[in-house]
Amino acid sequence: MKWLCVLLVIAGSMYAESIGEIRELYSDVKEMIESGEQLYRTELEINSEGMMYPAVGIYGRSFDFYWGLNPEDYPSGRLLFISVESQYAAVEEYEEFLYSHSGELVFCFRSGGYEMTEERFYFDHGSLIRYIQDGETTDRPDDGTREEGERVLHESEMLFQAFNLVH
Repeated sequence: MKWLCVLLVIAGSMYAESIGEIRELYSDVKEMIESGEQLYRTELEINSEGMMYPAVGIYGRSFDFYWGLNPEDYPSGRLLFISVESQYAAVEEYEEFLYSHSGELVFCFRSGGYEMTEERFYFDHGSLIRYIQDGETTDRPDDGTREEGERVLHESEMLFQAFNLVH
């Protein structure tokens, strides 16, 4: 029984360390974006003219890919951050995707939507380790939360592929 408690404490501290590292990386990347230095930016906009879409009305999405040069594999780029703004009729959404230096998704922030929720997903090696919705935190995601984490990973992978296609 004592071993189980020790293992749970160790596992919990590893996640806390990972979450702290993710937050530090997020802060560093956001600082680089705001300073306008060190990172390149690729913009992609869908429906930039604001035309009405059938059965939707106002529709538009914009993507900002922030990346730096990869010194080990010059001149290829290393994607670090993506921000996505979407509007479907009167519904607005905002998303952020943060990638580690090895190219893995480590964090996703989503806000807006029909329910006007705010969500944060923390990942470690492709596994959801923390989920926060409207201020409520869980480090033990249930099946529904894990499924949503899988959708976030899939969307992230699609965006990563889109970035690679244009570079």
